[in-house]
Order: sequence, then structure tokens, then C-alpha cells
Amino acid sequence: MAVSARRTATGTAVLAATLVVAWLPSGAAVAETSDTGPTVIASQLDNPRGLALDKHGQLIVGEAGHAGSVCTAAPGELGPTCIGFTSRISSIDPATGERRTLASGFPSVGTAVGATGIDGVTTQRGKVYGIITGSPLGIPADACGTGSTPGCADVVARAVRQLGDLVSVNGHSRHSRTVADVGTYDYRWIVDHKAALGATANPDFQPGDSNPYGVAPAEDGGFYVVDAGSNTLDLVDRHGDVSVLAYLPDPPGPPDQRFPYDSVPTCVVPSDDGVWIGTLSGQVYLWDGLAATLVADRTDGLTAINGCGADNDGNLYAANIFGATPDEIFAPHTGFVSKITVGGTVTTVAGTQGMSFPAGVAVDRHTLYVVTESICPKDLALVGAEDPPVCEATGQVVRLSI
Repeated sequence: MAVSARRTATGTAVLAATLVVAWLPSGAAVAETSDTGPTVIASQLDNPRGLALDKHGQLIVGEAGHAGSVCTAAPGELGPTCIGFTSRISSIDPATGERRTLASGFPSVGTAVGATGIDGVTTQRGKVYGIITGSPLGIPADACGTGSTPGCADVVARAVRQLGDLVSVNGHSRHSRTVADVGTYDYRWIVDHKAALGATANPDFQPGDSNPYGVAPAEDGGFYVVDAGSNTLDLVDRHGDVSVLAYLPDPPGPPDQRFPYDSVPTCVVPSDDGVWIGTLSGQVYLWDGLAATLVADRTDGLTAINGCGADNDGNLYAANIFGATPDEIFAPHTGFVSKITVGGTVTTVAGTQGMSFPAGVAVDRHTLYVVTESICPKDLALVGAEDPPVCEATGQVVRLSI
């Protein structure tokens, strides 16, 4: 199960460490004032990604997990791809930092330098939902061939049953159920539209691609999902039927001179003005029901967006996972959060500069919650000595006033 440059949003970020990248010039975003810097309210999270607030003011966090000990054949440039069931959805009390597992045992797929599992979370009508990154169709038939770990076939078969699924969880029983198989739908959609979308929509080493990554509530009990592999904004209706609403185009520049080489949408947030979409290529779009309009990009000071949330006024808060220069790619203490207005004004939220790998964002009145250390496991002993020394702390959630 090779991890490509678009295998997952985080896989793409991790792969940046090995790329030669020419960034577009960054704009000088104005910093807003903040009374205090960030305060860590929860730690020892397991590669945390998505963040949401439930109706009781509790934080819901998707933890991608740390893969597992069963590995597939033919290691790629980042080492062997391994699978486990260490991903989970947690609830965190913002007042005490107490963490409670709502559901666990979800597939976690990764290499030595990153994993994906439950990456996006949201709430809808009092229930909690999560999206599992990946697609059953993205697993090659020979994944468990020569060189794989004993038991590979059984583990892959179990993981396939949930990869790419939108799931709902029952926090009391810790059980989950599948709402829709987004990963399979999007993979087939991108294959069917390959000719119209161009070669960059489909890497030449696989016919399609699908990595549903961000999720948000939609009207009538449905959900918006952004897929970091197929580069689409999807709608999952209340019956579980999936459709593509928009395709996000490649960022400007020759493919061999940019990171990533396509849009890679990672987060989605509805507002009164439309649906916000943030991409790992540093673009922010607003979808109005007909088309997705570019509102801001790297020329405005954005870099690589890995999570976002909106306030009550409809402003977007986007987490830039790292800084703008080649030396800052995949480097700790270079991330920050940007505020983007509907009119396209971009400011850097004071107190967020120097964050390590921020991801999910949630806003509650004048309080900003941000996932940090989003590519770091709950136990730093899980990071091998041969891995890039980027994790200085376990996965965290921080809080600051805005």
C-alpha cells in the first residue's frame, strides 16, 4: 500500500521533507492582538487531526492513531506501510482537559513518519461523526505479497471494511456505524473523470485516488466532505448517498516546482455566506452552491492548511501546518493560524506564531482551540530513532483568547 504524495493530507505533508520545493511569495499578513498566548489543555493525544465542539461545549477530536505492527509488502520511500486499529474519537473537557474515548478501534494506516485514520470529526443533531481517510480501492491486490508481515491479509481485510467511511459513534456504547462509503465513491468518480480533469488528478502509478479528510454538517441532516485525494467537495445526504459538488483545481505553477502538486483539500466549514474549503496547497475557497471561488492563497500569506473553523461572524480560522520557506517545511515551531474574511482579508492570529504542526480548529465566541503536534503520537517512544526528529511533544489541544 504505497503512500503517494496525495495518499493522505498528512502523508503529503510528511513527504514534503524529501521534496525540492519552490514556494510562491508569501504576503505580509497583519497580526491581530491577543491578550495571552496558547495554553495546553490536553496532551498525549495520538496524532490528533480534526476538532469540533458539541452542543455541550465539549471538544471532539479525531485521533489518527499510530498504525500498527502489521506491514504490507514492498516498502516505499518512507519505509513500510503498516496497519493497526489504533485510531479513535475522543471528547475533551475544555475546562479540565479530561479526555474520554467515545469510540476506538478504527483503522490507522501509516509509515514511520505519519499515519491517517479518523482525520475529520463533526457533530450533527447531537451526534458525533468521523471520517476515515483512505479507500478500499486504493489498496493494491499484492499488498500482502512477499515481504509483508504475517497476518497481513486478515488485517487488510478488516481495515478495508471501514477505510473511506463516514461513521457515526455512540459515546455511551463506544460503538460506531457506517453512514456512507465516501472513499469508494470518490475513487470511482475520479477514475470516471480522469480525461476531463487531467493527469494531475490521477498519479500515473494508480488509476484513481481518494482520501476523504474533512467533514462538516450540511443542511437537512447531511454532511459536507472534502477529499484530499480526489480533490473534491462532496455531499453525503441524510440517506447516505454521496455526490460531488465541486472539483478543486490544481494550484498555479509547474507540477515539479510546487508542493503539493494538486489542491489537496483538508477542511470544510459551512457559514451563512457559503461553504469554506481550505487546502494543503494554501488556498481558501468559498462554495456558494454553484461554484467554488478562490478567496485567498499563498500570495496572501497562507502556506499549507491542515484544518479550519469559523466564528459566528462567518470568518474562517485556518491552521497553517508549517511556514512559508523551504527550510520551514516539516519543521516544528513554524505553524500559525490565519483569519480570513469573506472579502479576502488575511491576518495572522497573534499568539499562534510558532505552533508545531497545527491542524483542527474550533472557535467558541472569543476562544480559539487548536490541535497542535498533529503528526505526533500519544507516546514519543513510538517515534523511532531513525525517524525525522520533528516530534518534541505528544499530540495536543491548545486554547487562546482572540
